Amino acid sequence: MGDSGNHTVREIDTGTGAVRTIAGSPGTNGALDGIGAAATFEGPAALTYDGNGNLYLVDAETIRKLVVATGAVTTIAGQTGVKGNLDAPDGGLSWFNDPGGLTADGAGNLYVADTQNESIRQVSVATGAVTTLAGHYPNQQTTDGIGRYAYFDLPSGVVWDGIGHLYVAEYGGNTIREVDVSTRSVTTIAGVPATFGQADGPGATATFRQPWGIGFDGIGSLFVTELGNDTIREVSVATPSVATLAGTAGAIGSMDGTGPLASFSSPTAVDDDGAGALFVADMGNSTIRKIDASTGVVTTFAGKPASNGSTDGVGSAASFYGPEGLAYDGAGKLFVADRFNNVIREVDTDTGAVTTLAGSGLPGSMNGVGTSASFTFPASPIYDGAGTLYVADSGNATIRKVAVATRLVTTYAGNMRDSGARDGTITTALFGEPWGLAYDNAGTIFVADTGNDTIREIAVATGMVTTLAGKAGSPGHADGIGTAATFDQPRALALDGAGNLYVTDLYNYTIRKIVVATGTVTTLAGTVGVFGSVDGVGTAARFNGPVALVYDGAGNLLVADEGSHAIRKVAIATGAVTTVIGVLGQAGVELGALPASLNMPAGLALTPGGDLFISDFEENAILVAH
Repeated sequence: MGDSGNHTVREIDTGTGAVRTIAGSPGTNGALDGIGAAATFEGPAALTYDGNGNLYLVDAETIRKLVVATGAVTTIAGQTGVKGNLDAPDGGLSWFNDPGGLTADGAGNLYVADTQNESIRQVSVATGAVTTLAGHYPNQQTTDGIGRYAYFDLPSGVVWDGIGHLYVAEYGGNTIREVDVSTRSVTTIAGVPATFGQADGPGATATFRQPWGIGFDGIGSLFVTELGNDTIREVSVATPSVATLAGTAGAIGSMDGTGPLASFSSPTAVDDDGAGALFVADMGNSTIRKIDASTGVVTTFAGKPASNGSTDGVGSAASFYGPEGLAYDGAGKLFVADRFNNVIREVDTDTGAVTTLAGSGLPGSMNGVGTSASFTFPASPIYDGAGTLYVADSGNATIRKVAVATRLVTTYAGNMRDSGARDGTITTALFGEPWGLAYDNAGTIFVADTGNDTIREIAVATGMVTTLAGKAGSPGHADGIGTAATFDQPRALALDGAGNLYVTDLYNYTIRKIVVATGTVTTLAGTVGVFGSVDGVGTAARFNGPVALVYDGAGNLLVADEGSHAIRKVAIATGAVTTVIGVLGQAGVELGALPASLNMPAGLALTPGGDLFISDFEENAILVAH
């Protein structure tokens, strides 16, 4: 396995579970060829085995070879630090651009899903020669055809079936494609192009959300990891048809269990052992999971996920389970939406004492006082400065109100028995999946209605709900005014005090700006539809899961970029994006002097004194950066 965060290649004995490092040195990154610990890597990712004692792996922009018996590492194609799209008879002259998966055909060829080049590349192991088998940069779309006249939308995973076909997990197009190597013909066998979803059924109507890794069992079934749904799907090639083998869409976690009772967090790679077992790299949990393909039983095979719990206490004696949104009251209290515990927690920032403010811990929609009330996947709290919390209760499609002094919970807006996209009074309006909230201190609550791909506003004085921007049921990325603008899973909101609202547009990988007075929407930073972890200005920057943001009062936004494992800073005036906390692409919490490192930052709250509180979703922890 490629241990990207540690820059090493590890081996797991499936009989004993013993883990050893066979090449690379933990924490030391680079591109040196060599033997064992003398070799260095730059975040090794996808691997394939040729059956003859050799591993091949994607390492940044290169393809490396590792002789398992000796630990000898050599580079056979690509140039370290050089992104591009260039075929060449000499592997050292070729260029790749964020290659994802790779597979070997057993006859001396490797096939690479060259993600940002929108193509499938072929590498001759003997000569290093690189050629483009199918796809054509920069055509980013899902179009069947032959060779360069077939187009891909961010191909990420690829697997060889042993009889002349490649199968490709198409992350951006949400499809599974088949490539006939002899004819270079590309066809779509499952998924609806450019349509997010989690529907099982016939290939032509089944839907995926960001399929990433793909494996083959040798007898007709493909197994697909979905980053967006946190599930493992099975595709029967002969039919073709799609079924969910393990996990439940939207239920992020690390639970072992059978089928839908198990949970994953950003599963990436999957491989079949030839004896009915699948092994899954569960990236967000930093574990290897094992699935019995015949029963769907999931167990944790290697690694230890971050511990979760619901215990009140002081400092490390307290525990959380999926802490998400944060709100600071300005006077030493931090409020936490503890998502999978279905509660709102209160943290005394002076002492570290954690108490449960409201919620029973069981999913539900009951109003009441303290723990007699219930929530279902609360996402974001905001504080109004006068003793009231408003909470986006995403699982109930409502906005809830919590009086902090009395702990009384009531339903403020929306209908717990119905979801939709209806404007109106707070008692008649309907929401899809409300997630992010912002309060302007002048009596308006703004809501990122993720399920409807819209931004809604609530006038507190009149109790009226209206749609500020976006068009319900029409995900996309169009700048414009009001309903002429479109979003794709808007997640978090922040105000700058000058009449502007900022939005993390999750599945567009961008930061958007809305002038509240006019409803005018523009894109401030990020490359539409292209994920990554790249600093830069405006559209040259890339995000990989922007989920939260705050305004710092000095012209900057701080963004929790979950997939990049970092906090990014966006200068509003210029759109310049820099990384201020964490190391781009390096997962895992390391405390100490900045930049330190993070796992999956999910919520942010900034104090008047400049301390930034960060909820780390996978570590089940609240961190503070001074």
